[in-house]
Amino acid sequence: MTGVLLALIVQASVVYHPRHLIIQIQPDRQATVQSHLQETWVGGALTQVGSQTGIEEIDALARRYGLKEVRRLLYGKITPLAHEMGLDRYYLLIFDRDIDALKLAQEFRNLASVASADIDELKPLALAPNDPMYPDEWHLFKIQAEKGWD
Repeated sequence: MTGVLLALIVQASVVYHPRHLIIQIQPDRQATVQSHLQETWVGGALTQVGSQTGIEEIDALARRYGLKEVRRLLYGKITPLAHEMGLDRYYLLIFDRDIDALKLAQEFRNLASVASADIDELKPLALAPNDPMYPDEWHLFKIQAEKGWD
């Protein structure tokens, strides 16, 4: 976002983006959403973007809160496994103003066309993996992988 400084919302030790919400569309509504979005390049990767989903109950609720953009979360080519797992049905809703994302997520969960709705939680990056087998992965030490992660 150019020229806009957004404060991050911290509630009960959860940090999330104040203008984002992530929803997963029900499988039988996916074709509708895809027909309303255009393939485009975002940040160097191909995805689908638009101003609405084409599903009236979702669009009406989102418009009330200032929906600015709908963006498919999965970038690039959709693999058969990603499709089978429903990863191609996740969308980022971007609003033009701060929202109460926790409350709005609950409102979206109540819609028949929405399989799930969640906040866009921000997690700190781990500089070293929490993999219990990490000490046994000698090749990562050999190439000094941790220096690249910092």
